[in-house]
Amino acid sequence: MLWANGSDGLPPDPVLNDYHAILNELHWQDGVVDTVSNVNRAWSGIHMVGPYVWRPPYYWFSEKYGPARGSSAEEGDNETIPPLESLKKFIPPDHLWPIDEYWYFHAGANEGNNTLENIQRVLEQRYGPSKTVQEFSRKAQLAHYEDVRAQYESYATHWANRKMVVHWMMNNPWPSFFGHLFDAYFKPGGGYFGAKKALRPISIIWDYYGTGDRSSARIYVVNRTAEPRRRSTT
Repeated sequence: MLWANGSDGLPPDPVLNDYHAILNELHWQDGVVDTVSNVNRAWSGIHMVGPYVWRPPYYWFSEKYGPARGSSAEEGDNETIPPLESLKKFIPPDHLWPIDEYWYFHAGANEGNNTLENIQRVLEQRYGPSKTVQEFSRKAQLAHYEDVRAQYESYATHWANRKMVVHWMMNNPWPSFFGHLFDAYFKPGGGYFGAKKALRPISIIWDYYGTGDRSSARIYVVNRTAEPRRRSTT
């Protein structure tokens, strides 16, 4: 366990001093950092730079992108499309397709997120245009699955350069397209099952990025249990 005195920045000095005094009084035995964001005057070695949009598996497996390495306090996708069953619960039937302002109301406030531009572009370029909300949502579950699965698989296979990860986010408090693994109705989407698959105790992981020039790929066997595993002779 790691205790952080601050999240996106440092607490005010009087508050931070009080935190330090309390931790000392408690003889706090675990790790402590003053913030989990990369602010200049108190960088803890942990960064909070996302990414906050969908990324393909090679993003996570290659060594090209800084946010995909190191210790990350936040990374995920701010444009997460729930399964069709959930969409029908909070989008009126006559606004389910095409995507319009009824969808935007439940999206994030950041530019790009608020009109779901990135995820629409990703799904069209990766899987082709969607003609119905059913097709769009189905493709979205596949995209979220492969993104989140690769995110956690690369965490396991690149341990030397990837020590900690906090997923942004686990769930939503209201019906929303903002990042989540399961939605406000507790309905798991593709990202949930991608994480579940990647976090199995024993995993065989396919890294198609490999050397980056498509001449070769890599296969990893990951053991997350506390016991060594050896190849069976039977």
